[in-house]
Amino acid sequence: MSTKKRDAILAALISADLADFTHAGDGLLSHLKGTGLCHSIYGTESYRKSPLSVFERDLVKELIGEKAERFVYYFGCHIKDSL
Repeated sequence: MSTKKRDAILAALISADLADFTHAGDGLLSHLKGTGLCHSIYGTESYRKSPLSVFERDLVKELIGEKAERFVYYFGCHIKDSL
C-alpha cells in the first residue's frame, strides 16, 4: 500500500471519529493503528506465513505497545473453531 493511500485511509478513519468508539478496551482508532495493522504479524491458523517470530515479541511491543501486542499474540495463537 502506498503512503498516500495509507494516509488517505487514516484521515478518513480520523474524520469518522473512530477514537470515540470503544473496541477491545481502547479507542477503535488506536486499536486499528496498533493491533489492526499487525494482527497477523506472527501468522495465524489460516495465514501460515509469519513475518515475525513469536521470539520477537519485545520488538512488536516496542512498536505497538504491550496491550496491543498481547491481542496480536493471542489472535495468532487461537484456533478458529475455539471461538
